[in-house]
Amino acid sequence: EDLTSLNISNTIYFQPAIDVFGTFIDSFTVFASDGVNIGADTSFTIYLAPKNDAPIANDGNFSAYIDVCTKISLTGYDLDGTNDIKSFYITQQPSLPNGATSNLYFDNLCTNDLYDDNINITAENTLDLYYKASNVPIYNNNDINISDSIVFTVTDTANAISSIAFVNITLNNPVKADDLVYNANEDEKVTLYILGVDKANTSAIFTGYITSNPTIGHLYQYGDTSIIDASSNNV
Repeated sequence: EDLTSLNISNTIYFQPAIDVFGTFIDSFTVFASDGVNIGADTSFTIYLAPKNDAPIANDGNFSAYIDVCTKISLTGYDLDGTNDIKSFYITQQPSLPNGATSNLYFDNLCTNDLYDDNINITAENTLDLYYKASNVPIYNNNDINISDSIVFTVTDTANAISSIAFVNITLNNPVKADDLVYNANEDEKVTLYILGVDKANTSAIFTGYITSNPTIGHLYQYGDTSIIDASSNNV
């Protein structure tokens, strides 16, 4: 290309690729000509100085049981180096409505809590915290559909700050009755056992609740002859 056809000063511009730095030798060549004689080709060596890139705070999704201390890992990433994240900044702690409580903790027993929002914690790339929710209402003995969230940023060693990231926490009912299958003979009673699990209290004593009735038989309790059904509720 005749540079005089581009501009009077014979200048061109170089735009490096994103996140490329160091010694860069381009492959294009340039020669000069006075219209009669042609000069030798000339190559260009371009030194690109690195520029610090802002780190990235990663969004996340976790699941937790009510009243159970659950590990929550916050993570970040920096294009300038795998170990370039120096701290995490919690801008919004978890919060639940209607009298329920939720907190972040430093320990896996959920006893040493983060006392406030806007707290800066030193950690490289990953920050492990613990989450616990309590006093969450559970309706109709079913799983709840309530979620909680954490908002945070990360800072790199050059003090560049990321955009905010959101961590969503889905809360689950810690108590669940087991699904069971029994075989019964015609005209004979069969003993059924109501079993369940409580993620928050492994030694809990369960009360079973009948929420629907069988359609081709009846339920009895403790060998009695009196029928129990969903209207009597607990067994």
